[in-house]
Amino acid sequence: MPSDLKHRWSVGNNCLAGITAGDWWRLLRQQRFSIDAVYWHRAAFISAASVLNSIFAAVESLRYGAAIEQVAVTYPPLFILGHWRSGTTLLHYLLAQDTRQFCFASTFQAINPRSFLTTEAIGTRLFSGLVPARRPMDNLPQSFRTPQEDELALLLLTLRSLYLGISFPASEEWFGRYLTFRDVPESEVREWKSGLQWFVKKLTYRYRRTVLLKSPAHTGRIRLLLALFPNARFVHIHRHPFEVFQSVCHYFSTAPWYTYLQRPRLEGIEDRILRRYTQLYDAWFSDRDLIPEGHL
Repeated sequence: MPSDLKHRWSVGNNCLAGITAGDWWRLLRQQRFSIDAVYWHRAAFISAASVLNSIFAAVESLRYGAAIEQVAVTYPPLFILGHWRSGTTLLHYLLAQDTRQFCFASTFQAINPRSFLTTEAIGTRLFSGLVPARRPMDNLPQSFRTPQEDELALLLLTLRSLYLGISFPASEEWFGRYLTFRDVPESEVREWKSGLQWFVKKLTYRYRRTVLLKSPAHTGRIRLLLALFPNARFVHIHRHPFEVFQSVCHYFSTAPWYTYLQRPRLEGIEDRILRRYTQLYDAWFSDRDLIPEGHL
């Protein structure tokens, strides 16, 4: 076994464990079943989990599907924005303490978006060992109950996420289109918007409070977010770009190793980090003025 394959045998800390069988098959076909042999055990684990996920998702749809569709989002969401490693998670954790005003997607809910109303009570007890107690990139506390990025839920609901480029590095550029959705077919944009709207409805159904959402990628999606939630509010946090660059480099030496299904492309990673930073903030500065006065 090559010594540079960190955490090769790990199957935990991987959001694809929450995918349904149909979506997993669709994703594998799209990738032409290109899983590197060193990660076959991860693919096997995801495959087994996907069958259970599909069963629970079907049960949940029967139990709650109609009720969720009828939910009116009367509490405009609050979006936390900012490039990765700028402090978005710490801000998310802090604002989430205000449970009188806000609700949030927990880690369990984000990786089980189709079934958490049915499975959360028992799943958080049985499978807690799959989530490290500390985040590998910054040592912040982490569990099934801590706040989590809604990007993980959107990945599982729509398969339209740049994060899939981490699991499948050979297709990083393809999935990178979903950072801003600027050059993505309208049909795919509609799928993504429908997934986000449904997830917000489901959280609203569960909590009946303002949904607190955090995803760095949303920083480049202001136009799409306002199309869905014209009264949404936004908080943008930033950090010196030199420090962000160093921290993102550290991130790629830690967390992604738990999720690779193909050998990573480590060469040129610094250039790709800088290119993504530019793409994100070009979109942000282009659309920031669309946010209504007093909502940023």
